[in-house]
Amino acid sequence: MVAEHRILVVEDHVDTAEAFAIIFEARGLRVSVASNGQDALQILRNDQDFCAILLDLMMPGMDGRAFRRAQRADARLADIPVIIVSGDPTLNEAARQMGVTNFLKKPIDPVELVKAVERQCADLGLSSMPPSSGHVTTH
Repeated sequence: MVAEHRILVVEDHVDTAEAFAIIFEARGLRVSVASNGQDALQILRNDQDFCAILLDLMMPGMDGRAFRRAQRADARLADIPVIIVSGDPTLNEAARQMGVTNFLKKPIDPVELVKAVERQCADLGLSSMPPSSGHVTTH
């Protein structure tokens, strides 16, 4: 597996962000974490080398919707694929409005999470996860 493949997790719940990091680091990906949209933009403006962004919508400060608007407005960041992972009850409509076609509703099944990242980072060659015995604990 290529160590340079990286994802950015934008999630304010520490336990959820850590669970996502564990899942992908076990598969050889490097994971960066931001606790809100503003922190994510700062990371991305310094380094755009990410194959996907896992984005929560409901966060303090700059939420996922505001982050996505700013991301799309910045030509250097606009093409980085986004996967929304949120418990937001309006997730389907929010994703459509933000131009995101890949989204998962919390609680997240780890198998589905990996499949979503595989679709966005198609050249990774990630191995399939064994069937999930439950969901990642998310808030």
